[in-house]
Amino acid sequence: MNSWLRALSVTPLVLANSPARADAPLFDPSAIVREVPLCKLVAGFVKAPCASKLVGETILPELLPIRIEGLRASQTIVDLDTGDWKSKLRGWINDGLDWLGVPERYTIPKKIGVEFLIDIAMTEASLRVPSGRTLVNPEFDARIAVKTKVVSRGPFHNMTFNAAGRVSGRMYLTVAPHGTACTDKKPDWAMFIVNMELTRLDLDKIPDFIDGSGLFMSIINWGLSKAYVDFPAYKTRGLAVCLSGKCPLPPTAPTSFKVRLGGQGSADRAIEIAMAEGKAPALKFKDHTVLCRITDKALTAPCTDDFVNHMARLLLPLRVPVPSALVGTDGVTVEASSLIVDVEKPRELHVAAAANLMKTGRSDKMSLKLGAGLELKSACDKKSFVVYVRPTIKSAELSRPPAWLMNDIAVAAVNSQVAPIDVCMKPFAVGAAGISKTIDACKLTRAVAAEKCTGPLLTALAGSLFPLTVRPSELTSITLPALKEILAGVSVTVDRANVAVTTGAISTAEIDVTATVAKTGETGTLAVSGRADVRVDTKCGRNEGAVRVSPALKSLAVSTIPDWLIRATLINLGNATIGRWQALCVMGDCAKKQRIDITFPFDSLLPATAPPNPGTGCSFDAIKEGAR
Repeated sequence: MNSWLRALSVTPLVLANSPARADAPLFDPSAIVREVPLCKLVAGFVKAPCASKLVGETILPELLPIRIEGLRASQTIVDLDTGDWKSKLRGWINDGLDWLGVPERYTIPKKIGVEFLIDIAMTEASLRVPSGRTLVNPEFDARIAVKTKVVSRGPFHNMTFNAAGRVSGRMYLTVAPHGTACTDKKPDWAMFIVNMELTRLDLDKIPDFIDGSGLFMSIINWGLSKAYVDFPAYKTRGLAVCLSGKCPLPPTAPTSFKVRLGGQGSADRAIEIAMAEGKAPALKFKDHTVLCRITDKALTAPCTDDFVNHMARLLLPLRVPVPSALVGTDGVTVEASSLIVDVEKPRELHVAAAANLMKTGRSDKMSLKLGAGLELKSACDKKSFVVYVRPTIKSAELSRPPAWLMNDIAVAAVNSQVAPIDVCMKPFAVGAAGISKTIDACKLTRAVAAEKCTGPLLTALAGSLFPLTVRPSELTSITLPALKEILAGVSVTVDRANVAVTTGAISTAEIDVTATVAKTGETGTLAVSGRADVRVDTKCGRNEGAVRVSPALKSLAVSTIPDWLIRATLINLGNATIGRWQALCVMGDCAKKQRIDITFPFDSLLPATAPPNPGTGCSFDAIKEGAR
């Protein structure tokens, strides 16, 4: 058991009092992404109840001011590639210029137009979703400043136009891919397509009868649409924001732009997002404190639990593989089937979850229902974002552990803590009525082990001893008060024990035991049955000998675990093991601050590793058979 606890000490989660292991990560977040495509999560996010409040009231204010730099737009003034008489005339003129030896750069292009570079700064913004709508089509109001620069060659090269004022309008968000293309194919990419329509414009230094007119608004929306790209597959057009993977953007899509969020000045932004060539955004955090402010607001928002529960339903059912380093075998997965979150107090959550523990190729599984409390707080500086979590297990229900869990995992765990026991023997003298005889204890043990009647004799002796009841709290070896408190009233009754001995050069005893665990004043008992092999090796020298007893558990089975035992073990011991503030490095330079403090409360009772020789201290290997 102790080795299991120490096996938890793996990267990226570093556990208390134990070295990290870089070769076996405890949890791989990408497993969730592979199981649930990002496009499904994003589509669910924009349709979630309360998402508009979280974005508009919690997230957006912390991201202001927002600056978008490097947007490109073009306007074709004359299209000479249509096949009509103008196109033919262009071809004749270019042929004549070529015959005259005029350089190609002076010929007439297929299209004549202007290319713009656009920067947008937003200092105030609000988001509102009318009743019956979702974040897919919110209404917005903002104060913006727009700077437009002509970057194409020609008479207008480097000319700029600046405008500032307040705008209102509607936004349309499309998540791609969507439908079965997202849920069935599980693509490795996802993107937003953003389209805006202005409904109100109030520019500084321009009279209201101009910028408030419908004609002026139509012109502005027409110009805005020139920056959009058509996406026929999704029946929409707009600006594409690639969220992950290699997004299939049309050739006419803007190749790159930057978004700067938060901070006080243009050179001191909290977050920078670089978009390039349809790839996932490249995020650079200059000040992680913005994440703490968003987290703290989200944890106190009145509708956080509704939002989390909506997103949880998108993930479920969710299968996550259990690392083999943790359970000692491959193919074990946890399937979460339900998750309900309630915000009991600010920064205090109650989580009710149901899951199944399964193994590939096996139909039997163990179900688990868990109720837990989570206290959360965040800590940030410019370079890191750390979340502190203190879990408390409040309730638990377990079904009967399946055979594979007991025989493949529990048996291996027990055997990892069991080592051979060496017992040294020396000849001893017996005598009576003047007769003395020296008995070789080692050879006597060897002879008894080789007798065919030894097994039935031991079984008969066991039959007279059992049932045998032991109260662990009354044992003198149990001295820790906390452990005595947990074991108070608990009794272990060994109901039956059978011993079968196979003889030969090496003797092996097969022992079958059934037992019952009960507690005074509680209903329900735990029935335990197990089978173990005990191998007996002997080495008999001239003056000394040794017996090596090598036990090995072969099978183990238990009944449904009663509630009182769940409370004593999973709940009480679980809280004593993990119920402390755990520091999780979420982002940034905080790996050294991360600490997962998992400490078994009775760790001092367990050996660090299986002892090589827990017997009398003699060495079986050092004795030579028959040596004089």
